Parts: sequence; C-alpha cells; structure tokens
Amino acid sequence: METSHLLRRTFSAGHAQTECGDRPHGHDYVVEVAVREFPIGAADALNDCLVQISGRNLPEMLPAVPSTCAGIASWIFENMRMTGPVVRVTVWQSGIIGAEVIETEP
Repeated sequence: METSHLLRRTFSAGHAQTECGDRPHGHDYVVEVAVREFPIGAADALNDCLVQISGRNLPEMLPAVPSTCAGIASWIFENMRMTGPVVRVTVWQSGIIGAEVIETEP
C-alpha cells in the first residue's frame, strides 16, 4: 500500500457568484493536496498556485476557471500534476462548502 503525504494551506480570495448573491465578496479557503512519495517541489508548486490567487479576485486571475471550490480544486490539481503524482485536491470554502478532485486510473 502506498503512502500519501498531505499538504495543507489556507488562502483568501474574492469573487461574485450567483450562488452567493452576485455581490463581490471574499471567502477563506483551505486546500489539502495528497501526493504520493513526497515529490521534490510539491510544496513549492502548491505555494506557487496559491500566490497567483491569494488575496485576488478569482474571475480576474482565472477567467476560464469557475470560481467555485470545484473549479479551484481542478485548477490546482492540473497545475500540481506537472510536478508529480498528485492523488487528491480538496478545497473548502469558509469551512462549510467543499469539493474534491481525485486521481483516476487511465
């Protein structure tokens, strides 16, 4: 059985979304990324992703990505895949809403 390592970070970002009333506002997010073997650079790659969006307006920074937990998790997952074996990315918004992207076998 393989062991996965968990990276956990927090960030805050803003958006205006219909589900939240269409008004510009912000959320606090928690991101957990499970990686196999702890590849060199995984923590740096996650930090690099979060630097791009932390404290920013998500639709401006990631115009092609839905500013939902699922959209953010997918974006991080795709960016992290370039650095090594990512197993799972989970994003929680304000501690109550979350979404997860899980590696699937081909």
